[in-house]
Amino acid sequence: MATGKAYATATMHGLEHSKEFHFLAGPKHPYLGLPADEIAGLGLSRLQNRRITFRTADGPIASDAYIARGTIQGMGFVATVVAAPVPVAGLQFLENHGFIVNPETNQVELDPGFIHYLPSLIPVTADDDI
Repeated sequence: MATGKAYATATMHGLEHSKEFHFLAGPKHPYLGLPADEIAGLGLSRLQNRRITFRTADGPIASDAYIARGTIQGMGFVATVVAAPVPVAGLQFLENHGFIVNPETNQVELDPGFIHYLPSLIPVTADDDI
């Protein structure tokens, strides 16, 4: 069994430009974390009246929340982004978007069973009964 850290490579699309990041698969929360200078550099939009509070070993901390678009392994997403010291992807975020961390390889992979729960991804043609 592999040991170590798992990373997800994602491209984040901001108002200013797009940039690839290597996100550490981290705590079980539904957010992405980016350093504050990267949030500013991408030109992400701050969500009005929205602050996220986290518990840490040093006590609770609060962060403004931002909205961002991105892609992981070709799958698009919209995410809530908060300031963090390093790029981090919450495990709940990854799971909610159809990814798992393979415990054998420590690789972030598309969950093969997840697609079955997303009927909106099935192509629909004009001839289909909707």
